[in-house]
Amino acid sequence: MERLIGMNRADGSGARRSIELLNSTAVSLISCAGALMLANRPRFWWQECFCNLALYWFAPVCVMAFLTINSLRSRAFYRSVRWISLVAQLYMIIHVVVLARPYIVFDRWPGLHENASAQEVRLMYVDRLDSSQAYDATLAELRSQRPTLLIVSGEGFDNLIARVPAGEYPVRISTAPSNSGRVHLLAQGRVKLEPLQELGFGAMPGGLVKVRIDSRSLELGLIALQPSLSKDSFESNRISSRRLASLMRASESSRVVVGSFNATPFSQLVSVYAEQVRMRSIFFGRGFRKTFDMTRAVVAFPFTNAFVSKDLRPVNVEVLRLAGHDRAAIAFSVHL
Repeated sequence: MERLIGMNRADGSGARRSIELLNSTAVSLISCAGALMLANRPRFWWQECFCNLALYWFAPVCVMAFLTINSLRSRAFYRSVRWISLVAQLYMIIHVVVLARPYIVFDRWPGLHENASAQEVRLMYVDRLDSSQAYDATLAELRSQRPTLLIVSGEGFDNLIARVPAGEYPVRISTAPSNSGRVHLLAQGRVKLEPLQELGFGAMPGGLVKVRIDSRSLELGLIALQPSLSKDSFESNRISSRRLASLMRASESSRVVVGSFNATPFSQLVSVYAEQVRMRSIFFGRGFRKTFDMTRAVVAFPFTNAFVSKDLRPVNVEVLRLAGHDRAAIAFSVHL
């Protein structure tokens, strides 16, 4: 009898160790896979999706790291596997915190202060029409905001643009037609626009245009990406974002990038402007709730975003909820 009891105990201990090994291995594999996908260099669309969902992974990863630390303190089995898991978990936590911090805590903008000699430029960006109500809502907001530059992207904007008073916005330029729609730029009469430099073959609608207002100039980048839910869409988005970033990287002029990114700040499609082009999001320091498009009940992405060079300081930043739009519009001002 005692021998049977001993055998059962040994079998139970062996089973527990096997389960522990499986759990440790599974957690480590998940942690390492997440760390690799979150390395901000996605090569596949599913890596891009993981980056976009990094904020939602943050809480489970923190819990996983806490449990791993406790298991390291209390158990001696399979410590090497647990240490690998812990390193990957800490990397993911640090990576998310570093990219999220400017949106939550951001120091004072070093750009130009408001003064009498500064030239104020107000920009308004509208993305996608969802119903016929959007025309009237957009026109009403346009009369309220009175932006210097109006940017619209997507399909179905031809009728809207035709209803925008030509006397107030006589300067107009658009990207070439494509299956993904177009980007239209409308400007007040005091504005001069140089020819639009588009992003080229295989890219999404967008480009770079030099804006002149009186004696001051501004380089304006326009971009309209799509959700990276397939290989083709991801490649088009990556080509577009890299080309626009390359066009703006060498410039010393005041620069603004505005558009539909269809990605979160954890995506390289977005962070490339902060990391490589030395630009800053207009939502830095405003918190994630104002940064993310909260029109979605569960998963919320900041579909629209804008970045400015460090010599500019955005003021009066507004997230606009327009009837008939399934995405929020944005409006903000800079002083040249």
